[in-house]
Amino acid sequence: MSIKRLLRTFKVQNYWQRQGLIKYIFVFLFLGFAFRIVSVNQLDAGKVSLQEKGVKQTINKLTETARRGDILDRNGEILASSLILKKVNLDPTKVQLEYIPKLATALNMSNKKLSKILAKKRKIGSRYLIIKKNLMLTDPIISNIVKLQKEKIKDRTKVCRIKKKKDKVELLDRALSFLKVKEIKITYSNIKSCQKEKIDGLVLQEDTYRSYPKGASLAPLLGRTHRDSGIETEFNHVLAGQDGKKQLKYNQNSRGSYFIPEIISTLKHGQDIKLTIDSKIQYHAYTALEKSVKKHAADSGSAIILAANGEVLAMANYPADDPNDRSVYNAENYRNRVLSDKVEPGSTMKPFTMVLALDQNKITATADELIDVSKSIGHIKSD
Repeated sequence: MSIKRLLRTFKVQNYWQRQGLIKYIFVFLFLGFAFRIVSVNQLDAGKVSLQEKGVKQTINKLTETARRGDILDRNGEILASSLILKKVNLDPTKVQLEYIPKLATALNMSNKKLSKILAKKRKIGSRYLIIKKNLMLTDPIISNIVKLQKEKIKDRTKVCRIKKKKDKVELLDRALSFLKVKEIKITYSNIKSCQKEKIDGLVLQEDTYRSYPKGASLAPLLGRTHRDSGIETEFNHVLAGQDGKKQLKYNQNSRGSYFIPEIISTLKHGQDIKLTIDSKIQYHAYTALEKSVKKHAADSGSAIILAANGEVLAMANYPADDPNDRSVYNAENYRNRVLSDKVEPGSTMKPFTMVLALDQNKITATADELIDVSKSIGHIKSD
């Protein structure tokens, strides 16, 4: 028999058996896929179906922060206001070591100090570090950070990384391992790879700062945010406003818009509050009170100035802290003694007695004047 005829015989030998085997394989695969499709549709993720879970994963919630209202005096002078600032947030686990010198220069810090801070945070696995905060929009640090983030490819720093690569195994060794004749130990080699990258782990975020331009003179009256005192707390529901919340939800039935914004709560900025206080009169009252308390070595002092119609023009207390200094908080120095301290009825009537005596020219308002009460006080004689 010739070789050509032998090959032809080999090709047609068991043809129907081989064809039947292939058909069985395809049928088996089809049944397997069909079973998997049914099981996935009926699969539950806890108490939620897999389909519902997939829809929930497409939901994205957005929050718009409400701006806190200002506190003004009777003339429109700002007594408390929220400034829009910036802060620099770092992820110590992502900032490349090669970028530390550039980052330190941008932050106006020493290279050594920044390296030490990042190493300490990286050691404990911290991924959140506010390295700079309360930055005014005109601060050079902000422009430095933006410039560093937007570096062109040619100006970027070359970052080197050590990667582990699986060592190549010879074909013969793999065959012997497959046949379980020889056991192969998998080994890895360290390969150094260097390429230019953008700085990573650096974010410039928006921040707000509550500013009190008049300092300590109004601190006990206004109080401070996140502290239980003053106008800031009493009228927080008016000043704070309401954050706006939206939910972006995937909608496959919508036309042209796959994510329909659904408003959960409407954004409402805080309202301004206008007081009857005159900030200039308040300042002079506070300054005079401070001098008087220090002169007489008193523990504290309070003063209130009213207009003819009863409106409060000034309400001063001393001692008081500067609310712009967040490093110090003494609750006693934020206590509004005019409203909170108890005063005996007799003491409250003394100013009226003095005013009556002045009005009837019984006494004069001179600094050196003494009133002799050794014999009598008015019509009441002493024993």
